[in-house]
Amino acid sequence: MRFFAKATGETNPVYFDAAAARDAGHRDLPLPPTFLFSLEFQQPDTSWCDEVGIVVTWILRGEQSFTYHRLAYAGDTVRESDRGHL
Repeated sequence: MRFFAKATGETNPVYFDAAAARDAGHRDLPLPPTFLFSLEFQQPDTSWCDEVGIVVTWILRGEQSFTYHRLAYAGDTVRESDRGHL
């Protein structure tokens, strides 16, 4: 998670330092924005992208937005049934 935060240009210490995260009111390091979305790229079978005409390099665009319903944190277990609720 820390590497992802750094790679996406995040500088807020809550994504790197557990004490800073707790001081800011978090229970642990929060997952950086779009982290869970990026896990889609680690699916063992991504042939579905080709089937529906998605070019993976075009998926994240500047005009794309996300709606977050709650934060996920380091150590959380997220299940497929949680999709759309985070």
